[in-house]
Amino acid sequence: MMEVRALSPDDWATTKELRLAALLDAPEAFGGSYQETAQRDEASWRTWPTGGQAFAAQLDGGPVGLACWVPDSDDPKVGHLIAMWVAPAARGTGAAAALIGAVAQWAKAADNAFLELVVYRTNAAARRAYAKAGFADLGPSEKWPTGNVMRLDLS
Repeated sequence: MMEVRALSPDDWATTKELRLAALLDAPEAFGGSYQETAQRDEASWRTWPTGGQAFAAQLDGGPVGLACWVPDSDDPKVGHLIAMWVAPAARGTGAAAALIGAVAQWAKAADNAFLELVVYRTNAAARRAYAKAGFADLGPSEKWPTGNVMRLDLS
């Protein structure tokens, strides 16, 4: 059975496990390197993502996916979906949709009108998953030259 739950600081080991698995699976899709990230201490994992909220997808009780919400630093009406990843063995199970739904619900509760993300243009599967969830492709990102900005209207 698929479940998504908000992670607390006490879930730092799960957060670390999922983040490191994502970096091993698709290092080009995420900021930071596996080597640097693996060196972080428990205290930093307990507060990651800074100012945001992490969510884990669990299939039959085991963690299979991660997604995080963080507020926009300039616009309180915008939240960001970051660090989205689903284990290869769990793709196609609904984990991505469940994670996106949890982050969108959190963003609405935070009074965000929009949820944005950046996805690599070459990641067709992720782009399809986001489009299926209702995200519109806004075109190239100024900050990430190989990515496109996608936006979900939460109104």
